Amino acid sequence: MGKPYKQPQRREAIAGSKLEIEMLQYSLNEANQKLDKKTVELEHVTRIMEQTTKVADQRKEKVDNLIKLTTTLTKRVTYWKVAAIIEAGIIIGQILLKVVA
Repeated sequence: MGKPYKQPQRREAIAGSKLEIEMLQYSLNEANQKLDKKTVELEHVTRIMEQTTKVADQRKEKVDNLIKLTTTLTKRVTYWKVAAIIEAGIIIGQILLKVVA
């Protein structure tokens, strides 16, 4: 009996000519250049976003400080209003005592 028939292994498609290889290399180089350009643009945008984040954080901190200051001033004004009302009541009470006496 003879040997069983073996099918040959498939080969991957290979560029048939030097021109095709050069065209593929040119396309690859062009794609690499575009990728490099996009990478530079992305790095630039990343720097801008980092700076924007820093500025936003600083503004938030300023707003938080202003809110704390406003709260403190509101408490103080309320305290002084109450103190003024009490003082006015005392003065009115003294005047009434002098009038009655």
